[in-house]
Amino acid sequence: MSYKQKLKFLLRPCIMVAFIYCLWLVSGTANSENFAASNDPAAAQAKISIPVVSNQLDLVDGVIPVELKCENAELSAPNALEKLSCVIKNNTNEPISAGAVYTSIIVEKDGMRNVSSSYGTFDTFIHPDFREDHKNNLILPRGEYRYGDLPVSYDNGAVIKEIIVKLDYIEFADNTTLGTDQAGSRIITDARKGAAKYKNWLAHKYKESGESLEAIVALFENNQPLPEELQFQTGPEEHGARTYRNYALRTYKSKGADGLVKVLKQTKTSANE
Repeated sequence: MSYKQKLKFLLRPCIMVAFIYCLWLVSGTANSENFAASNDPAAAQAKISIPVVSNQLDLVDGVIPVELKCENAELSAPNALEKLSCVIKNNTNEPISAGAVYTSIIVEKDGMRNVSSSYGTFDTFIHPDFREDHKNNLILPRGEYRYGDLPVSYDNGAVIKEIIVKLDYIEFADNTTLGTDQAGSRIITDARKGAAKYKNWLAHKYKESGESLEAIVALFENNQPLPEELQFQTGPEEHGARTYRNYALRTYKSKGADGLVKVLKQTKTSANE
């Protein structure tokens, strides 16, 4: 065997060993990456982002009077909406006092598509008593308000395909309104009604106790259930009542007994008064 033949014979196994070693390195690197990914909660829980369709109000003098700008929605899984955040911009010359947002989520499962719809509202003055502490809550001209929907999930195997958001109802400080108002004004009115019911009930209990605030504190402390005697007719009414109950507790803690007594003796019961 010649020298060249011997060298060629010896090089073959060396080349094979080097080739196998390279394969092992690549495989090891891939496996370590996969292992790291499988043990990295952030990688395992990677968010899914989908665009949100924002349906705008009709133009007024060539301008969208109240504009809705939504960020991409974040899904923690194909069937679970984790975050939906929008900005409501007031392009008018009148402050906005309240509004309702209508959200439609198109969900597909087993080849069938269904629409899940919900309303969300915001109200700067759900009750007149709030006005003293929340004078700046109005969405002023050229101002913005950040609105977000609550997380929601659907059955296993379902996939969120599309999200559509629109302003259903806008109420201005001068009592003019905009929007198709499919349900927005009713929901807001019911919430205000519930707040007024609860305030009147609490004020009555105060008088009934001989104007002893200590005797009624337990009625609104520690997340007490709403009184059955008020017979709320809708969920928004209950929401309004809880909002006032929380307000009474905050007032008592921040302003003391005298501060809450002053509020209970105020006679206005309508948010529009």
